[in-house]
Amino acid sequence: MDFKVEIKCEKCKCSFEFRPGEFVDRDAMSCPNCGQELDPSVFSHLKTGILELAQVPDMIPDDWELFPSAPQKELEFSLQVKGYHPFSDG
Repeated sequence: MDFKVEIKCEKCKCSFEFRPGEFVDRDAMSCPNCGQELDPSVFSHLKTGILELAQVPDMIPDDWELFPSAPQKELEFSLQVKGYHPFSDG
């Protein structure tokens, strides 16, 4: 599944985005504007979660488990990542 993660730096108030492929070769993350670094343990969990979620296909045919690389037949599910805010999505 391809998606992006939006990150807002609370120090300088800028926002930036990452896609799963941009996490592969990273060992740390910092704000591209002010340089504030994300806590290493938080980054480790974030990276693991993003890379694992990227392995989930966004379209799942009914025979996917038997033939994951075969041409798609009838779809059972389609998936996407969406934003959530506790005040508006309550």
